[in-house]
Amino acid sequence: MKNAITPGRSISFLLLTCLLLIASSFAFSQDTLRSYTATRLTRNIKVDGILDSAEWSEISAAGNFIQNQPFEGKPASFKTEVRICYDNHGIYVAAMMFDPSPDSILHELGIRDAQGINADQFRLLIDPYNKRQDAFEFGVWASGVQIDSKFTDPTFDAVWHSATKINEHGWTAEMMIPYSAIRFPETKEQLWGLQFTRTIRRTREFTQFALTPNVQANPLRFFANLKGISDIEPPLRLSFTPFLSYAFSNQPLFDGNKFIYFNSNSYTAGADVKYGIDDRFTLDLTLFPDFGQVQSDRRIKTLGYQEITYAENRAFFKEGTELFNKGNLFYSRRIGKTPSGYYSIPFSISNNERIVANPNQVRLLNAAKLSGRTNNGLGIGFFNALTDHTYAIIEDSVGTRRKELTEPLTNYNILVLDQQMDNNNNIYFINTNVTRAGLFSDANVTGTGFKLYNKKSTWAIQADGVLTQKFSRPDPEVPVFTDQVGYSYFAGFGKVSGNFLFSAWTRTGSRAYDARDLGYFSINNYRTYAFEPEYNIYTPNKYLRNSFNFLSITYREFLPNHKRSAMNIEGKSFNTLHNFHSVFVGGGTSPFSNFDYYEPRLENRFYKTAQYFYIFYGISSDYRKKLAVDLTVSNSWFYKNHHGSFPNYPGHNLNATIRYRFNDHLTVSYINEFGIDPYNPGFATIDSSAVIFGGRKLLTHVNGIIFKYIFIKDMMLTANVRHYWNTGEYIDYYTLNEDGNLTKNPYNYNLSYSTNFFNVDVVYSWIFLPGSTLSLVYKNAIEEDTQLSYIRRFNENLKQTFDLPQTNTISLRMVYFLDYQNIRRMKKLKASAHP
Repeated sequence: MKNAITPGRSISFLLLTCLLLIASSFAFSQDTLRSYTATRLTRNIKVDGILDSAEWSEISAAGNFIQNQPFEGKPASFKTEVRICYDNHGIYVAAMMFDPSPDSILHELGIRDAQGINADQFRLLIDPYNKRQDAFEFGVWASGVQIDSKFTDPTFDAVWHSATKINEHGWTAEMMIPYSAIRFPETKEQLWGLQFTRTIRRTREFTQFALTPNVQANPLRFFANLKGISDIEPPLRLSFTPFLSYAFSNQPLFDGNKFIYFNSNSYTAGADVKYGIDDRFTLDLTLFPDFGQVQSDRRIKTLGYQEITYAENRAFFKEGTELFNKGNLFYSRRIGKTPSGYYSIPFSISNNERIVANPNQVRLLNAAKLSGRTNNGLGIGFFNALTDHTYAIIEDSVGTRRKELTEPLTNYNILVLDQQMDNNNNIYFINTNVTRAGLFSDANVTGTGFKLYNKKSTWAIQADGVLTQKFSRPDPEVPVFTDQVGYSYFAGFGKVSGNFLFSAWTRTGSRAYDARDLGYFSINNYRTYAFEPEYNIYTPNKYLRNSFNFLSITYREFLPNHKRSAMNIEGKSFNTLHNFHSVFVGGGTSPFSNFDYYEPRLENRFYKTAQYFYIFYGISSDYRKKLAVDLTVSNSWFYKNHHGSFPNYPGHNLNATIRYRFNDHLTVSYINEFGIDPYNPGFATIDSSAVIFGGRKLLTHVNGIIFKYIFIKDMMLTANVRHYWNTGEYIDYYTLNEDGNLTKNPYNYNLSYSTNFFNVDVVYSWIFLPGSTLSLVYKNAIEEDTQLSYIRRFNENLKQTFDLPQTNTISLRMVYFLDYQNIRRMKKLKASAHP
């Protein structure tokens, strides 16, 4: 088409728009904001939750809190007073939450940083650079449990001190935030963004010192100003966290004929180091890390072409990685993954050989990340990780051993530049690089993007572009690498503030686009268009406390021929009633037969999909009660005259979670998921170049029990038991024709399967000092993926699962936190006590 907008023209247009919006950006007026002035501390304060220090009585209080929920703008029901002072070591906070019924204050114990604890809460939020784009959060529940985070990094953890008390007037919270836990500019007079919040759990009232309207996209614009802090210096931020661990494991190993068990003992020592290069930049190092106590994955079976992703549970890769997630090009589970050659080893040995060792995880040698922001708002991040060679060890009948390389030595790098501008605007650049030893393939990915708001932060535009390069050897006999280049780009705009919101966007990925070496993507060679409106009610009306309503319309086309590969319409309405029960309903449809070029798993082949629709509905009960229930039911159907004319049996899914809180210490939850897809058409196998599809009956059972007992706020015992069972019974087989239609095929191989994943994680954890932990963990793991020869009953399958080979591990780990500033301070106190 002569007038078509090419990718290059689109990017040029977006960059021009970016420059115009930057020119119109502005700083929010500071004159309309509330403020509080901190007082310099002249004597020592003991952080014990008892606000009887003379220092507190001499400091003016911040009060007059305002409701954010349920009635935005109304005065708080109960009085709150907060005081702040500071010294050369940190800032101190004392909060008095008045309550006419102290015996009604909810104070459930919980795990540090857990959400949804059934207790009242107080939070301090500070923005030391006053850029209105990020803030530190330090909160305490009435039970004394701590919670901390950053707006841009919910995994942020710091070592700080707090105490709470319930008394005859209500409850108190006292905090000491050391300067080593935060970052602030090196200036004589500090001006910080400030917010206090209070949650009264039994009434669900949420109040703030500085009201942030619910309809606004950037609440930091409305934070108060914290004044009065002066003549403080950013400290040397240096902490050292060594660890020692011991693990005993009893695990099965397939020697080519049968499973045999062997015991192993391992001792590990390592450390995490955090060094503040200056007041802005921090270097984090982990040396010889041990992830043996990491929570087990919630594994599932998939028959689709999209890779399954799992949550990151390793602390080093969760915390402080907000900069490295720009462009969604960093999937940290790539580092320390299952070796690429792990599953091929059992098929590469001869009859007289057995497998002595085949590690299922690549060993991480070390990792480092450098991150921070300049005074002008330029964020700089550098990440590096190195994983070791991974070998399987194979032994023959006479005892001769050989090694098979399953994953080479690999270096991972990320460089990020992220420029923050006024009004929450930003533009970023990111590069990721993966280099493997020897003649294995390497990869390089470069991306850039921006997000810009108008003056009132009611509208926004966003765009990004990514270039991927893969360097591989097509011929193993010729040491020459080919360079495969692909691209992806995104552009969108929308209304981001108010009750009515919407976004409209498009994303394109070329055929050669591949970011899987360090990132994740699902498909390439496509273009997607989407329109997503929503309407939300934040203030209670006659029927509801609040309501959130969302609609999504997406259209995807195959790039080479522009044929429709997907068309989906989905919607959901979530509503909370005045009695704090919630009800929701939604559904979706694929109303047209689409050309799916990914399901056949062969180049230039496609499958004409069947049209379907589904609905779901459910409830979530009041979590203030001892008994709480979440229930979701969904049903799905093919259209009456759908393409393919498959048997039109309805599908059903039921997800239920029942949680019972026996008291403030003990909570037990039961999770059940059941799904039946009576006729699921999809790719089965390739037979002599013919693409075989199957019509299969899929059954899924998931059962889990979560036990949580909190002895005291720093000592807990948790147990997580999960059993996942999925079966696929092939009822019919088809041949995929060149026109995308299916023809019945008398295929006589049995592809039916049964998959079981059973995991037990029992964890005892004791935080014996701030930042220091002793933990004892027991883990049990069973895995089965085998042919389904007959239909099993659930009880029979569970019994057979327990008879399968299983891995049992017991590990003990001690982590000790050493902070340079704390050690220095203790030495000074000892010196002053013994002159």
